[in-house]
Amino acid sequence: MSDEHPLRSSGDRWQFSQPNLGYEAKYVSVDKKGKRDVRFLRELSTCREGVISRTRKEFQELLCVQKSNGTKAWNFDFEQTATVIDLADPAAKGAGDTKLLVNASMLNKKQHAQFLEVSDYIVGNVCVLLNPGDRPEGEWWRTDPNNCLVPDAAGKNCVGWNGSDNFFLHHPALASIVTGLYRQALLLTKAGYGEEILATVDREKVDKALTTGSWRQALANCKKLRNWIEVYTPGGSYTVNFPFPEGYWLRFMRLHQALRRHGYQEVFDQDFLASWNLLSKNSNWSGMYSFWGSKKGDGGSDNRDQSARRQRLMKLGKPRERKGTSEGKPAPAAS
Repeated sequence: MSDEHPLRSSGDRWQFSQPNLGYEAKYVSVDKKGKRDVRFLRELSTCREGVISRTRKEFQELLCVQKSNGTKAWNFDFEQTATVIDLADPAAKGAGDTKLLVNASMLNKKQHAQFLEVSDYIVGNVCVLLNPGDRPEGEWWRTDPNNCLVPDAAGKNCVGWNGSDNFFLHHPALASIVTGLYRQALLLTKAGYGEEILATVDREKVDKALTTGSWRQALANCKKLRNWIEVYTPGGSYTVNFPFPEGYWLRFMRLHQALRRHGYQEVFDQDFLASWNLLSKNSNWSGMYSFWGSKKGDGGSDNRDQSARRQRLMKLGKPRERKGTSEGKPAPAAS
């Protein structure tokens, strides 16, 4: 990667904004008698933190009950019910069961089609890398640009993209990454970089990664797309507005490697309730940066817990000492 990021010379062309965004997703709940119910989740907000906060509230209402520990109404604790969440059930992973949503009124209908394709490239490949093991194979991920509009609560149309399954519900940090990248794909399309992005990787190689779930192919694609995943932060915005701003590529690579090697619970060191902080009255974190902090000097309010979680991630995802595992070398062979 060159020292000069191509977006640095874009001037006012590359700008950050916060359109309404979020997701629809299905998941399966299992009660104490083993009854399985497919449930639908739909959350939208102008910020990722709002989306995550609303998701947390819905999970808390389903999985927890309030137990009084005093005479005052606010003197209570949350306790887990017998119900648990199953995100791997195929019943919640069909075509269109999960959609990322964003208000794309800044684009015309023709640009919607290009935006969806840019999302396949930028968001789709990353979703493959961060979803080890239970991403279903097949072409369920394809989005019809002529049938992609979904009304939000205000009656405005959002563009819905089918390219992810519900894996990001494992942890708020993953939900923050995926929704942030979807917004980033929209802003890059609006800035006029769509054709340049789509010329970076052969379409057939993107299709292969998303259809087969091949992490090798997705990794090879992401390395070619690095400038559009690890982006320059434009004036008037902050590094935390983007999942992987300049200087955070190594974190992305370590997160992918750690998840592929160890899985969600070991990487985040939490079960589902702890991941979403459901037994607390207040949310202690609401996304990727509030979970593991930002790099020193990037304006984040890093604390000891965030630093420890970040160091743990970097250790779990560190390449083993063998030929061809360095993040700085080309990806493993992929056709």
